[in-house]
Amino acid sequence: MGPKVTFVTPTFWKDYERFCIQRESIERCGIDIRHVAIVDHEDLAQFRKVPFQSNLTLLSTRDVLTPQIEARRAVLRKRYRNPLRYLHRSLHGWYVQQLMK
Repeated sequence: MGPKVTFVTPTFWKDYERFCIQRESIERCGIDIRHVAIVDHEDLAQFRKVPFQSNLTLLSTRDVLTPQIEARRAVLRKRYRNPLRYLHRSLHGWYVQQLMK
């Protein structure tokens, strides 16, 4: 039995259309590989609507990041005038995606 391969794709709402194209091309080409997508928790409902879901598992950032890292990631979604924004030092998307991988 050969090695198992899994695609892991960290993504967020701005990449939704690109993610849909990726999922469509995987299925139309007949690629039978497990695909795990890690999505920002607040975007999970949107990604559950993706039309091509064969072999797809959706995980929230809350499932894979520690509570401290998740709080720092979520800070960027708070409005600038919200005082809660300054309680945690924010982490930008690229860094969070590297941690999720």
